[in-house]
Amino acid sequence: MGAAVFGKDFIFRIILDGVVLMSLIKYTKGTLKYEKYLKSAENEVKVSREECCRMNIMVVDSNQQHLDDLVAKIQLVFTNDTVVSFTDPLLAVKYAHNSRVDQLFTEVLMRRIDGFMLVSRVRKCNPQANVIFVTENDRYIREATAICADGYLIKPISIKKLEGCMEWQPYT
Repeated sequence: MGAAVFGKDFIFRIILDGVVLMSLIKYTKGTLKYEKYLKSAENEVKVSREECCRMNIMVVDSNQQHLDDLVAKIQLVFTNDTVVSFTDPLLAVKYAHNSRVDQLFTEVLMRRIDGFMLVSRVRKCNPQANVIFVTENDRYIREATAICADGYLIKPISIKKLEGCMEWQPYT
């Protein structure tokens, strides 16, 4: 369970049952420079994006054209991170069992298994993964909220929408 406040130039999030208890993520518009401020009772530490490990981003959509479009936009925003993509959600699950996944973008409606089942399986081996659903309408927002999704985007996805929903958290 978590709480988030989104501002013009920051995202502030408290995660009660997660690793991060309090954080402020600040970004400078235009430069896409991300900084994270971790606060504790004794001190405040500033961690720049370049000082920590890269984020592993997994993107899953059974529509190849939508997948390619989203991957291209993610790579424009997060140039130093690793992006892997799948049209088959079961192959994505296999990948997640053998690799760290920090951020998951998934379509809801796919062949073989849906996005909710994919999230369930990925979180079994990557519980820290942030999840953002990417779909064509708002019909599944309640279900996404119920499983504590970190975001919900409606296609078509703009870079501005992508920047607004992405939250970077360093590995601890």
